[in-house]
Amino acid sequence: MKFNDILARMPGKQEQTPGQQGEAFLRRITRIFLLFDQALIDLDSGDQVELGEDFHSDAIASAARTLMNMGPSRDKEQQDQDSALLAIPPQWALSQPVDMPGVKPEDRYAALRLQGDSLLPAYDEPLMLAMDEQRRQMSFWLPLGLVNRLFNAFSQQDIFLAGLIPRPLLGVVAASGTENQVDREDRLILDDDREVISGCLLNVDGAVLDFSHTRQSDLQEEALLQEWQTHWQRYEQVASTLLRSATDYQRWFRQQGGIQALQHAAHRLAPLSFFPEDALKARYRLYRNRIKNLSLIHI
Repeated sequence: MKFNDILARMPGKQEQTPGQQGEAFLRRITRIFLLFDQALIDLDSGDQVELGEDFHSDAIASAARTLMNMGPSRDKEQQDQDSALLAIPPQWALSQPVDMPGVKPEDRYAALRLQGDSLLPAYDEPLMLAMDEQRRQMSFWLPLGLVNRLFNAFSQQDIFLAGLIPRPLLGVVAASGTENQVDREDRLILDDDREVISGCLLNVDGAVLDFSHTRQSDLQEEALLQEWQTHWQRYEQVASTLLRSATDYQRWFRQQGGIQALQHAAHRLAPLSFFPEDALKARYRLYRNRIKNLSLIHI
């Protein structure tokens, strides 16, 4: 049997979404960096690096390298095994409710990709899509150029950037870690930074039921403030968490179990994450090499 024949017989290989491919990345995450206002924090250690007012991809990657150098010294082999997840401000991503009655779960991702231009006509640049096909209430979009710039900047610092995720969606980790049926409940995550306030409603299984944000300056207008308050007051009976700083996130994330809990929740987080194309290609090349070696053994 030829090498390409083996690949062709891999069930569902060509139909996998980036989220499905990226689940393996999240199970191997060793570092989680979170951007909040003008600071980058290592969620495991709690160390922070301040960024300038007008920070960019290179500055974020450089700060990540500084944070990694703050930890215990390690040899190159250990460093090469590092894999990072970047939790980004929620306003960097676009969110859209998903309503696709009659479409099979396995076809929803592809169908929504085809509708991307009509759903988001104001965006000329290519967008990446993240969506949980099984729990499909919300879809998330992120500019492809931004994802690639960050991946390349981290690569220049010898850091493998496995993926990105809007930071309130880390609340999925808390939902996944709740096994006690009595404690299972919907959760409202409120993210309040200098520029934007965001809300994220998760159900007991970690599905995103609602997600939106607005600029703090817009809330100075009475009509917009009333609209925002009315929207989220519908969930006033839901258990809520207010996060106003990087330190709040770090404390909250530790309470949920930290990196190990995130790895455990990889199957739920992966569909909501953005995985750089070059990262997926690197994983696919590694996978091909493993399959090729297996085929050679059986020749």
